Amino acid sequence: MRIDTVARFDTTTVERVHAAEHSMYDAEIALHAAHQSHVGAWITAAADRLHEAIVEHTAAVRTAGRVSPSPGKQARHVLGK
Repeated sequence: MRIDTVARFDTTTVERVHAAEHSMYDAEIALHAAHQSHVGAWITAAADRLHEAIVEHTAAVRTAGRVSPSPGKQARHVLGK
């Protein structure tokens, strides 16, 4: 699936995927910084946030996959209209 294909059909879904990607990246950076601090509570909190970001991203990508049309199909078939 290509995300730009989805963009033609559901801009909100694409924006959700992009936001989830940014959250996941930020969480990865925070986890790296937490490891550098050697503070266990910070590492745990950052790892938890990364897990949440991955779950959000997975859900957003799955939603985008349901919205994305199959090759040769029209959007109205995919959207249930």
